[in-house]
Amino acid sequence: MTSQKAIQLKIPLRDFIPIGIDNKCILSYPVKTAEGKIYRDRYISGIWHLQQVQEAYPSYKLFIPSSVDINHLFKKLPIEKLFYAGTGTLVLRPNKDGYADKRIRDKDGNRIKLSCTSIAVHGESWRAVDRNTMQITDTGKLKRYSEIDVFKNMGWKYIRGFDENDRGVPTYFGEKPSANYNNAKAWVNPSLLISPMTRGYWTDYPRERIFHSVFDWYSEDSHWRFPLGSEAPADRSVTFYTKLVPPALPKK
Repeated sequence: MTSQKAIQLKIPLRDFIPIGIDNKCILSYPVKTAEGKIYRDRYISGIWHLQQVQEAYPSYKLFIPSSVDINHLFKKLPIEKLFYAGTGTLVLRPNKDGYADKRIRDKDGNRIKLSCTSIAVHGESWRAVDRNTMQITDTGKLKRYSEIDVFKNMGWKYIRGFDENDRGVPTYFGEKPSANYNNAKAWVNPSLLISPMTRGYWTDYPRERIFHSVFDWYSEDSHWRFPLGSEAPADRSVTFYTKLVPPALPKK
């Protein structure tokens, strides 16, 4: 038997910034390894590993920030500190038979049937089961997202409306830019059944990163980066350290 290289994280609580919602604080940069390199992984696998960190440090009340959370963080960070990361917010689309992607299951392991394009927020309505599978924990907390169904073909549209406080997603698209949303755009691929909500995507005008949205990055890509939040009223000089060892893989 051989095992994958252990993932090591070392994070000072003082690096978490209050975002003005309840007791929520969010790390001011993507999660890094103990060597100081940004941690990258496939989307579901990365979330699964972060869930292990949550379990290892329950007193820190760690959570995976949603698109709404990151929106509030980006309003507080200076332009030069904005960063790219995937969030715990997912856009889920039904296939032609009305089912979600085959990697999405209910508590009994059955496939999920969706009545419409929906938004799932980590910790509220979904969690990772392993490195390849998601579980919808509460279908009643899935949020309707019919606005994005105006897209029939892959491409760019300007953002002309944005739900900042509930879903953290664009709500209206148009052919012309809107100064209210920093002339930001959204790139959408309607064929994807799982679209993790990204924040901070690169643009020529950094402040656009508050609203700039992409629904075209495959969850299977191995270069996803992740934010992390904490609701712990702990001493911010504390550093927590954890070593995550993935399950052993059989030799080929």
